[in-house]
Amino acid sequence: MRRTNPSDCTDERRAASRFFKHAESDFALVWRIGGWLRRVEVHSESLGGISLLVADAGGLPVGLEVRVEHAGEMLRAVVRHVQRQDDGRYIVGLQCRRLTWIPRCEFRK
Repeated sequence: MRRTNPSDCTDERRAASRFFKHAESDFALVWRIGGWLRRVEVHSESLGGISLLVADAGGLPVGLEVRVEHAGEMLRAVVRHVQRQDDGRYIVGLQCRRLTWIPRCEFRK
């Protein structure tokens, strides 16, 4: 994933620090295999994952595997948490693993 300014890092009890993004400054493409494609705002990144800010999290249940294209990399991701925000939008936390090659048949399922 792309490096971010270390001063944007938060101190929390996790294995990897989180780097927050400026509102509406970073986006990713997310899709379900054999399903929909969405352009979504990136909320934050860490070494092991990415958090997305979405208006509707109905199609992103915990445990769902998705593909993410972000910062020039293709990622295999699993939804680990969904949290409703005060403004009605949702933070969707994804645990990610970088992919080096994706078979075409995987997108046709």
